[in-house]
Amino acid sequence: MKLKTEANRVRVGDRWWSFSTPVSDAIQIGDRVFVIFDSMRYPSMVPARNLRAYDLDKNELWAAALPTEEPAAAYIHFLSESPLTAWNFACFRCVIDEASGLLIETHFTK
Repeated sequence: MKLKTEANRVRVGDRWWSFSTPVSDAIQIGDRVFVIFDSMRYPSMVPARNLRAYDLDKNELWAAALPTEEPAAAYIHFLSESPLTAWNFACFRCVIDEASGLLIETHFTK
């Protein structure tokens, strides 16, 4: 389920979660919340591990693996909830394991 985002906040149920970094996209699948933070807020010369998973108590569970170690590897938005799929700035479509954040499949789209 797509979640409402506003600057550095995400609405989860009837609560707003605040973060120190602006949010680009967020979804909830069952008892997990997946957040993509604005990649422009990360250092420009290193890969941004900006897709994070949280439980419903806002405990961070993992940061998603990246398909490449290039600086442009940051995630931009979610493409699908089932399976959990995100697109990144380096033009990879990435299927991500919800339990671990590891990549199940990557597809270069450019």
